[in-house]
Amino acid sequence: MASKKDESQWSPERKRLKIQSTDTPQTLPYGHNRGSAPIIPTSYDSMKKKALKAMFEHAEIQLTPLHQQMSYLRIKKEKLLLLPGHCSKDDEIAAQTSLNLIDEQVDFIQNQVQSIQEKYLISMEILKAKFSFVPVHGQTYYLYQKGNERVLMLVGPNQWQLDSHTLYIATVKLMADASWHVLAISDEIELDFEALKKGGKS
Repeated sequence: MASKKDESQWSPERKRLKIQSTDTPQTLPYGHNRGSAPIIPTSYDSMKKKALKAMFEHAEIQLTPLHQQMSYLRIKKEKLLLLPGHCSKDDEIAAQTSLNLIDEQVDFIQNQVQSIQEKYLISMEILKAKFSFVPVHGQTYYLYQKGNERVLMLVGPNQWQLDSHTLYIATVKLMADASWHVLAISDEIELDFEALKKGGKS
């Protein structure tokens, strides 16, 4: 290694090269020779695309069996309605009981489907939201409506005083696959849900 005295006699070009070099190249945040693999930072747009794909796959996995159940119940109900009119009283009672049970199951499934669709829609809104930080996997965040835009924050609605122009929408968590898991949705948001679909507050 050159001494300080030797370095004082270096040419300006050599000093410039020295500043741009290091004794520990393995610590550089970029490739330091021709054989190095390129280090390309992940853009936010690519993260959004990955999150969108993951959310769509999650919704499809959840909705597919529900749609299958709905189809099965619909066929079962049609068969019960086609029972001959001359069946016994006991058969009529059993058929009516089955129809009532099917209606309850259909209502339950429809509520599940609506819940999944709402969570998917909220997740879509998060991708449009503005925030001034890099989201971390496993961290909980809070989605708000401020004026005509969505804002993602680290602070919950109970931790600060909301002004008249700010509406709490949902509590969400960033998962390892870059998808957003909706933990809670504001009760008030049901009144504004159609507005969320249109991209604005009613």
